Amino acid sequence: LYIGRDHVHASRWNSKKHLSVKYIENIQFQDYSRILYEKTDSARLYLDSIERCAKAMNFDLNDL
Repeated sequence: LYIGRDHVHASRWNSKKHLSVKYIENIQFQDYSRILYEKTDSARLYLDSIERCAKAMNFDLNDL
């Protein structure tokens, strides 16, 4: 979600940002459900931006 949020208005990946678990390393496991709940309204938008940027870069998200 955070990667998607950072690319919501982009058509390609920002070369200065890396696809990495560093986005979520500081999140405690017990907080995941709360964060997903809080992002419910934006989740689809964020995930769509991830897919859009991945497609533009010929990047297969299944390779993560």
